[in-house]
Amino acid sequence: MLYLDNSVLRKATDDPPDPAVAAYLRANSGDSWAIPATVAWEYLDFFDSRSRRRRERQYLEWAFQEVAPLTLDVAEEAAELSRLLAKQGVSLDAADLLHAAIARANSGTFVTADAADFDKPEIHQLVDVDVIGVTNT
Repeated sequence: MLYLDNSVLRKATDDPPDPAVAAYLRANSGDSWAIPATVAWEYLDFFDSRSRRRRERQYLEWAFQEVAPLTLDVAEEAAELSRLLAKQGVSLDAADLLHAAIARANSGTFVTADAADFDKPEIHQLVDVDVIGVTNT
């Protein structure tokens, strides 16, 4: 299962979509796609009106096989991931850590366009992550 980051979701829904993100999604169209609930929050928080957020929520429910919840297992996974990264002198902000932990706890691949935070050997060793190269993250 591919768990998309907000950086990918936003660039996929831009008009026009980012070419690198669109190409990645086309190449992986046979895979199941999900988003962490924490990504859904980031995505929906962008919209000012409640009615627009409801429309966008319906889109998310339609577009993704799963909106993966933040569970106690995920919280434990995030804590472990945080400790393992800290031992190597690497950290992620809380939201990014939870996004990655949800994918990791569900044995999925986390897909992001956020190379600055995720394209590090220490993270690749611990998380199955695909980093899409885009022009402007």
